[in-house]
This record gives sequence, structure tokens and C-alpha cells, in this order.
Amino acid sequence: MKKNFVFFLLIFWAFSYASIAGQTNENNVSLSLWVPCESSNRTLDDPSKISDLIKYSKNNGIRRIYLQVYRGNRSWYKSKIADSTPFENCQKIHNVDPLKYSIKKAHENNIELHAWINVLRIARNTNAPILEELGENIITRDNKGRSLMSMKAGLPEPENKYYHLDYALWLEPGDPVVQTYIYRIVKEMLDNYPEIDGLHLDFIRYPFCNPYSAGSYSHGISFGYGTESTEAFHKATGLDPIAMKLTRKNGQAWDDWRRGSVTAVVKKISRLCKGINRNCKLSVAALPWGTRAYLSAFQDWQGWLEEGIIDFAVVMNYTIDLKLFRHITKASMAFGGQEKIHMGIGAYMLSDDPALFSEQISEAFDLKAREITIFSYDSILNNQGIRNEIRKTRKKEKTD
Repeated sequence: MKKNFVFFLLIFWAFSYASIAGQTNENNVSLSLWVPCESSNRTLDDPSKISDLIKYSKNNGIRRIYLQVYRGNRSWYKSKIADSTPFENCQKIHNVDPLKYSIKKAHENNIELHAWINVLRIARNTNAPILEELGENIITRDNKGRSLMSMKAGLPEPENKYYHLDYALWLEPGDPVVQTYIYRIVKEMLDNYPEIDGLHLDFIRYPFCNPYSAGSYSHGISFGYGTESTEAFHKATGLDPIAMKLTRKNGQAWDDWRRGSVTAVVKKISRLCKGINRNCKLSVAALPWGTRAYLSAFQDWQGWLEEGIIDFAVVMNYTIDLKLFRHITKASMAFGGQEKIHMGIGAYMLSDDPALFSEQISEAFDLKAREITIFSYDSILNNQGIRNEIRKTRKKEKTD
């Protein structure tokens, strides 16, 4: 009798858990959303908009929300380190902590809430507290020794005729003071908001130009030549990355150094994250082209998965080309499978083609992606066509 009771108890628990984690089909495929802090809807500025987000998510099978709470060195949560003006404005007008309120509402509806932070990119915020505290030297430089601080109008002529740079200020991850600052930012958030389900790292890489440089040995513009980083490399190897003879061996050593600098930041965050809250999942927004991520942006997200530094990667598979979407999905899934690879779809690119949006979701499902992440909430909010396709996906999941 006791054995039968235990058996039925286990069955009941299993069904209950499936219902809570729920919003999945028989293949355990689910949907999640990236929610920006400063896009058109400005969701975090008003608790009623947060409530609308949670209601929409619950009604449409969204099991996980990536809520952007740190951007341009500004915070939508309580902070003594970053510029917390956005948080303070919400407190002043609505008497609400937007991150705490979002966590509470999400958990009441069995939805995971992950804090999304822009790690190394501080947008174009020349008034960022980190610059005031640490100085302009923390901004990365290109392979001609030019700081991004000097490129507010983009690359100078004639380079701007051949290279495109999506201009923003990027921190130098090889600078120890930058690593310490980021550590403090993450620790403050984890200490003050222990209820968050995960930490989602965006812009955890170096910037790059198009056409991109495939490593030091190729020609072009590349970044990572910050003063402190190049001096440390010189001390360790005797090589000056700007003046050295560009042999394959020298170039490989310098590229490995830059990749190692980004990886060092991720490792520090990972240790901190698991040390404070072992249940807190660590993920990254990953560039979809594996070799370009590795060679040009020095974002070795595949290696981070292999080493167990991160729990999963959300691949930003943004394209209007269905065949390319399929190729990237297949290649990405090889690095970790269903548990470690979640597929990001750029709904903002597909606003005029809901059918293609639906096809991409179907392709990802067919290729065994465990979770589909939509970028972004703001881009689908007033797009009835895309919303209809998400609703159809939800209905399809329920009937599978």
C-alpha cells in the first residue's frame, strides 16, 4: 500500500511539475522573450506595463523572460555603482522597484525572470559613471591604437569608405579595473535580488567592423588594443601587439590573449553567480556565426559551454533568409544540443512577413531546439500578424 502511495505521489508530482514548467509540448519545446528597457514600449518605466508583459507571457506560453535591467552603465534596479536614474524615476513616480516587481509578478505566474545586462558595451553614454570613476583609458582601442572615444563620427576617411563600424563605447575586458567593476555590478545585483532565476550576459565580446577581420593575421580593423591589456601582453610575452611582426604564431598568441580576456570576465561572473545562488542560471546572447564569434569578436561561447562556464547560450539567429536560419540552427545545435542551445529569432526583421516568422519557429522546432527566444517583446507588441503566429504556435503545442 505504501509503495502504491509513493508511486502515485511521484506521478502527481511529475504532472504538476510539467504544468508549472509548462507551456511546452511533448518535446519540451518552449518560448521565451527578450524585453528591452529602452525600446518603444519602455516596459520597466511603469508597473502597469510590467503587468501587461506578464499577462501576455502567461497567455501565450512564454516560460522565460530576459528583462534588460542594465544598459549603457544605467540601471533599472537599485544600485550604488551604476547610474540608477531609471530606477529612481520609477520609484519616485510609482513607488515601485521595477526589477523586484517584475520578479514577483513573473513568479506568481510560474514564469522565470532572468536579468539581462549589457556587459562591455556602454552605448554612447559619455557621462557613464564608470568613465568618471575609472577614466577614458578603459575604453578599448583598435589595431592602430585609436580609442573608440575618438570615433564619435565613425571611422575616419578613407577607412569609412571600406569598413562599417556600428559605433558605441566598448570597455576593454583585458583591463583589470574593468573586470573588477563588472564584478561589483553583478555582485550588487545578485546580493540585492536573490530571487532572480538567471543572469543573461549580452555584448560579452569585442566590437568588430564589417567586413570583419578574421583574426590578427588577416588585414582589417580589429579591437582589443586597450592600454592596460597590451601592456600586460607585452610583459607576459615580450611582444607589442601593434608593433610586432605579424607572424602566424604572434597573431595566434595575441588573439588567444584577447579571447582569454573576455573568457576571464565570464569566468568571474560564473563563479560569483554560482557562489551566491547555485540555482541562478548563467546564459549569454551569442553571435550566430561560430567562427566569426571566435575569430573576430573573441566570444568563445562554444568553449564556455564545453567547459561548463555558462549554463546555456541563446543564439541570435536573426535573418530573413530561411535557408541561412536553418544552417545556423543546425551548426549551433551541434555545440550543446537541446539543453544548452536556445534559438533566438529576430521578430523585428520579420514584422512584414509573419509567415516567415512562423516558418523559422517551425524550422527550429524540427531541428530539436528546446527553446525559442523572440527578439523582442516591443517589436511584437503592436504587430497583430506576429502575435497571431505566436498564438498558433501555442495552440499547436497544446495539441501535439
